[in-house]
Amino acid sequence: MIETAISLLLKIAAAYGVAGIAIAIWFFARHIKRLDPATAGGSLGFRVLVAPGIIALWPLIVMKAVRPGIGGGPDRAEELRRSHRRAILILTVVGIMAFAAALTWRAPAFKSLPETETTRP
Repeated sequence: MIETAISLLLKIAAAYGVAGIAIAIWFFARHIKRLDPATAGGSLGFRVLVAPGIIALWPLIVMKAVRPGIGGGPDRAEELRRSHRRAILILTVVGIMAFAAALTWRAPAFKSLPETETTRP
């Protein structure tokens, strides 16, 4: 049963990653310059550096890209802080869940461990 749950979680994670890669390509092609004009001259190295974050946080990226009226303004700093708080919360929850799943999946059962004899000095 736990193997089935872990298998399902891995499939969901793979689908999330594939969706993130597709969104990253779309974002780099159409929306990155609109959201941050300073990225207009960004090199391939810059895109490689920010791609993992875009892949991991693609739902937030989609919300930012499709919401009208995005741009710099007096409330831009507070808006960025709220986005960063949400991103940290999401990454924390997902990281803890992934860590717990990995520990559960990799922990050997006690009945599968070999018998050992201990001698006292």
